[in-house]
Amino acid sequence: MMLLDKFTKQLAGWFNWVAIVGLVLMLTTLVVDVLGSKLFHHPVPGSVDILGLMGLIVGAFALGEAEILGNHIRVDFVTIRLSDRAKNIFGVISSLFTLAMIAIIIFTGTKYSLMLQKVGGGSQTLEIPFYPFTYIMTLTFIPLFLLILIETIQFILKVRKK
Repeated sequence: MMLLDKFTKQLAGWFNWVAIVGLVLMLTTLVVDVLGSKLFHHPVPGSVDILGLMGLIVGAFALGEAEILGNHIRVDFVTIRLSDRAKNIFGVISSLFTLAMIAIIIFTGTKYSLMLQKVGGGSQTLEIPFYPFTYIMTLTFIPLFLLILIETIQFILKVRKK
């Protein structure tokens, strides 16, 4: 269990570095585009395409680290007055629903990526194919799934202890 936890947190950390590099590239593209447009009347061709796809990379690769840091929205006003055991039971139930939702996202994302790969389709200006990005986005949900799985197991162990 600890090995899976360590591996998952390491993977999420690596993915977060990809998000950081993507953010730097995104900001660099934006600055070059604005300066090129305003000073030289020559914007970066396809900058909207590039910024949109980089935004996807930044958001998707930061998912796991955001979960580790607790930056995802949690609605705890419902459980705040419950006993610890009831909170843990509620945690098991909500974690199982989250796991199911992430599994559906991974499954449908993979199907959608396969369909895009067969049919084609890409950005309007630069015609960058979308399917590698949908595969990447689907891949980034795996560490999140593992983190929620570990959280679910921890909740179950807490419920069984009492």
